Amino acid sequence: MPRIADLFRPQPMDDRVRDDLIVLLFRNAPLAITGNFGVGLITVLVLSSQIDHRSLGIWIGVLGLSTIIRLYYIWKYWGDRLTPERKKSWLQQHTAMAGASALLWCVALVLFFTESLAYQVMFALAIGGLTAAAAASYGPWPKVFFIFTLPPLITLVVQFLMQDSDVSSGVAFMVALFTVLVSVMVMTVHKYLRRMVELGIERNNLIEHLAHAKTEAERASRAKDDLLSRVSHELRTPMNAILGYTQLLVNPEYCGPNMDPKSVAPKILDAGQHLIGLIDEIMELTRANAGEVTMAIERLEPAACIEASIGLIQPAADARSINLENRVDGKPLPPIRGDGTRLKEVLLNLLSNAVKFTDEGGTISVDASPIDGNRLRISVADTGPGIAEDDYEMVFEPFARAGKSTESIEGTGIGLTISKQYVKLMGGEIGFDSTEGKGATFWFELPTDGPVRQPAQPAIEPPPAPASSGLPRPAPTPEQSPQVETKRKSNNSSVSGTSDVHPPEGLRVLYVEDDKDNRNLMEAIFTHLAPASELVCAVNAEDGLELANTVKFDVILMDINLPGMDGFEAVEHLRQSPATADIPVIAISAAAAPQDRRRAMTEKFNDYLTKPVNVELLFRSIDAAAPKNA
Repeated sequence: MPRIADLFRPQPMDDRVRDDLIVLLFRNAPLAITGNFGVGLITVLVLSSQIDHRSLGIWIGVLGLSTIIRLYYIWKYWGDRLTPERKKSWLQQHTAMAGASALLWCVALVLFFTESLAYQVMFALAIGGLTAAAAASYGPWPKVFFIFTLPPLITLVVQFLMQDSDVSSGVAFMVALFTVLVSVMVMTVHKYLRRMVELGIERNNLIEHLAHAKTEAERASRAKDDLLSRVSHELRTPMNAILGYTQLLVNPEYCGPNMDPKSVAPKILDAGQHLIGLIDEIMELTRANAGEVTMAIERLEPAACIEASIGLIQPAADARSINLENRVDGKPLPPIRGDGTRLKEVLLNLLSNAVKFTDEGGTISVDASPIDGNRLRISVADTGPGIAEDDYEMVFEPFARAGKSTESIEGTGIGLTISKQYVKLMGGEIGFDSTEGKGATFWFELPTDGPVRQPAQPAIEPPPAPASSGLPRPAPTPEQSPQVETKRKSNNSSVSGTSDVHPPEGLRVLYVEDDKDNRNLMEAIFTHLAPASELVCAVNAEDGLELANTVKFDVILMDINLPGMDGFEAVEHLRQSPATADIPVIAISAAAAPQDRRRAMTEKFNDYLTKPVNVELLFRSIDAAAPKNA
């Protein structure tokens, strides 16, 4: 049980608790105001036989007008824009009006208090009733209660004491005791109302926190599933080439007379090296996301780091006749704080991406400038195709590649994601600016460490780029694959094997696949195992649709995860066109989850095969789907 003194001691109040208590006060106010007028009207009717009607009429008229004004004022309150400042103003006005109503009752007690004990008791009951009602109505804000009730109660006690009789004195004592008890009750009610409001706010905060946590958990789960799906897709892509070529080598029934193991082995080796590099980058990305990458933060000279990184990327730029400009050379720059090895990896990732996406004869420039006096921005600008606005959100997503045709671009799509994590761990931020068709500028900012210095020459040779940096091979120029590749009929080889394998004969097959190794594998399969059929390859869905509407194909093999339009959207276009609606479409995808198969079969695919491709299953699927008279 709290002490009575503690009830009347001011306690600090949170703004949200105060606002909710004010709302409760105004919600109860109409009943209290109306009850106040009702008690006044009853009092006038009782006193009408003893008091001048004109005085009573004036008093009840003023009380009625006050009641109307107060009710109108409450109505206006609910229609107002209740900012914290406005709520405070409304509370002050409401308190003042309650005080004015209390003064009206004081006037009544002075003017209408008679010597008749019966009427005196009637006044005591009237004021006591108002006080009890006010205790319930004004409990959320005791200050209003005391301003409304104390003046009439004190006036009533004084009036009883002025009667100079034992009965009147006894009634005065009872009124005083009643006042104290009701005051304690009001403070107790206020305390519990306040606690209920606090608990309600805590409950709402907990609900919001749980809802936010649920949303974050669902988002994290979706992100995890999406990442796992992308990882599975990226791992299955090189594995498709490895296992596909291996099937051709180890199964005699698959090997035609023109099969040269020496020509296949390098392709298996390249796919295996790509797979190892991919696994290394996935592991590095996982460590970076988990914050397990150790950063050796030190004082660095940005000019030296930029010079070293440009030296590593220069051969790749020269191989494609790309002009690489170092605009930092000779420019005074402040030293920065960061990890030297990770900083070079970030620079190499940005530079290698610029080389990949810049046309031959283009220009790449590296620049740096102080920002806000305590940060240095390093930027890599290119004259490539730029980034479409619709693709902005996926730039730093792992395995995501923007643009319609990226099949000729080497790399895994993880480099920018890792770079973002490295820059974040070094206390900086990374971003880009781009206009489609006018190139892109990727930049990152790191904190500076000290005054501006004149650029220094590199003191040490730059370390070799790690496997996970995404640096393209500098020697050969990357092959620019044509948008459409055609493998013509070849009748100089035949299939010798078991009766379980039924190669397609006399069919014209379209294969839509953005990965060059997978296209090469399919071409090898058809060359050695199905020489009596024709295979035409397209590197994206848009080109595949154009071919399907101009050339009559017997079967279409469709990858799902294509740049630009994906396989699901492509098959929908095929089914809507009268020229292609009846062509069987077989999905060949690295997405191996059961829901992917279910969706593909729902989306009007004839069959769904997963990578790595099983040649026997491929031929069986083609045989089942192809027209029998082909």
